[in-house]
Amino acid sequence: VGIGAAVVDAIGSANDLNESINAAGVIFGDASDKILDFGETSATSIGTAQAAFNASVTPIGALLSNFGLATDDVAEKTLLLTQRAADLGSTLNIDTAVGLDKMRAGLAGESEPLRAFGVDVSVAALTVEALNMGLIEQGEKLDKTAKAQAAFSIIMRETEFAAGDFANTLDESLSNKMKVFTAEVEDAKAAVGDALLPVALELVDVFTDLIPLFQSVAEGLADGAAAAGPFIRALGEVAEAEKGLRESLQMLTGETEIFTFEEIRAAAALGITGAALRERREERSEEHTSELQSH
Repeated sequence: VGIGAAVVDAIGSANDLNESINAAGVIFGDASDKILDFGETSATSIGTAQAAFNASVTPIGALLSNFGLATDDVAEKTLLLTQRAADLGSTLNIDTAVGLDKMRAGLAGESEPLRAFGVDVSVAALTVEALNMGLIEQGEKLDKTAKAQAAFSIIMRETEFAAGDFANTLDESLSNKMKVFTAEVEDAKAAVGDALLPVALELVDVFTDLIPLFQSVAEGLADGAAAAGPFIRALGEVAEAEKGLRESLQMLTGETEIFTFEEIRAAAALGITGAALRERREERSEEHTSELQSH
């Protein structure tokens, strides 16, 4: 059972990885190679398994793409934010995914999540940053592209204190070592599952083809049960009739002992009354006693 569960788990990991690769390809387009190449070593560089890395960067990439940034710029900024999130995770002892999610919120215009890192991405701060970057003129309102670029600039500058911390402390940080170990195990599991995935897909196809057969068998059983219904009901009626006749004979004869089915059926077939049945039983009992005495 343990091996079977491990195989299923490995196949699930491989499927998750393939799905994440497809998602990265859709979001990052022509620049997806940069993302996928980074993901191949993300276990050791940021302590995140490849599938988890792909899954965490696609929302960032989608957000930046919606802000109108060029594809290459989207991929580059996404990787910089991800590496910084890993460094913050190392410094503050939090998961990389948590840091990256706070950054995504900041890029989307939410100021509160990043306050935990001492980062201010309020509208006022974004406006000042955009003016300093030359993205807008004095009195001009921020558009979504300028907001995203200003937020990115503030995030990277105000988290500079953590830059490079993951790599710098890897040899001495148990937390970071465990992140790398866990990520490498997950990647290895996905690699094993990838080898088994074609077999699993073939089995799914086989069982899918067998579904009509299973349905036919189920319908046949249902039809058989329906056809057997009258017969089953008839047996029930016979049993009830025998029970009723037995009780009637007991009332007529005054006997408390139970008559056998053979006696009841014979009485019913011959139309013998309860009193006559009792007389015949007594006669057979006397004959049996005489035979025993003669021996």
